[in-house]
Amino acid sequence: MQVRAQGWSLAYTVSQVIGVALVAGFLISCWSTLMHNLGRLDIQLDLRFMHLESGFRVTQSWLLHHRHDSNLHVLMTGFVNTLVVSAVAMVLTMLVAVLVVFFQQSQVLVLRWLARFYVSIFRNVPLLVQILFWYNVWVLKCPDVQNTKVFAGIMLNNRGIFLPAVKLNSLLWVWVAVAVLGIAFLLRLGQWKCVGGHKIKCFSLWPRYMVLAVVGYFLLLTFASYQGQVSWPKMGRFNVQGWQVFPEFLSLLLGLGLYTAAYQAETIRGAMMSVAQGQSEASWMVGLTRWQTLRYVILPQSLPAMLPSTGNHLMNLTKNSSLGVAVGYPEIFAVFAGTVLNQTGRAVEIMGIVMLVYLLLSMFILMVVNAINQRQSQWKGGCQK
Repeated sequence: MQVRAQGWSLAYTVSQVIGVALVAGFLISCWSTLMHNLGRLDIQLDLRFMHLESGFRVTQSWLLHHRHDSNLHVLMTGFVNTLVVSAVAMVLTMLVAVLVVFFQQSQVLVLRWLARFYVSIFRNVPLLVQILFWYNVWVLKCPDVQNTKVFAGIMLNNRGIFLPAVKLNSLLWVWVAVAVLGIAFLLRLGQWKCVGGHKIKCFSLWPRYMVLAVVGYFLLLTFASYQGQVSWPKMGRFNVQGWQVFPEFLSLLLGLGLYTAAYQAETIRGAMMSVAQGQSEASWMVGLTRWQTLRYVILPQSLPAMLPSTGNHLMNLTKNSSLGVAVGYPEIFAVFAGTVLNQTGRAVEIMGIVMLVYLLLSMFILMVVNAINQRQSQWKGGCQK
């Protein structure tokens, strides 16, 4: 038996070495073919174009980019735009998915039908069609500039949403920092209680942080308005003057969020069905409501089955943000692999950089999901090991 085990171990090692050698040979062959074809076309790999002046301005950007900035700054601008729309779409995805699951578990027949209708429609219509649909709905159906709608100081028309901009001076920064740190400390202080020598988590901070963020935003607006540090949207001669959220961003956000939420809702529902029915019955026997059963019993136990598919959905969402080029949203693929590529002609370098960026984003999401999975696996019976 020992000789047979040693033989299997040797065969396994040899197979691993052969596999690594084959992969390395394939990569070397691809690289040599690429260099040969580039040499035949008299093209050399060169990244000096990254420091050249871009020559164009990006209007929809979280980083200000002017025509005199470099192509490297274009890359950073597109990267930040991709991060922002992907992060907000992830939040929208999770909120809508959880809401749809609750509708599916509801006793109200209309809510169950509504949830099934939503999942059936948004899973079976291509994502690009949905993005174009939301863009045309916003541009064609929203009121024009002359008929701009106003809600609590927020203006809306077919050119986007115009929000108040807060100019944070040094005093406001101090008050914001003190308020955030103080409230976070109080929430964290009351989150744990000791039972039987173990620290038990009493509640989740995420819902309270979300409510706190909304309340804090309005309090900040009130305090900043008192000091004259808020720039409220106002009608100009040809457009609304204010902090503008463009229709391209909104259409891409709605398309990504609602499309991915339909898949994520089915993932959550399947994970919840993997929990034994006896768990729900035991919860009802001790007096928990249906909402408390879902919140405190079913969802925590379904998390291990939910996380792998959730990570895949979020990675696909980040990569699908490249479809923003269809509606003119300046994410990294549109401005860097589109405009900069057309101006410089450095196709190999630019596409390689874009592929590397998406690879790093996917690996980061995978690392976060694995960290959450490892953290929740440390809990047994409500107590941390």
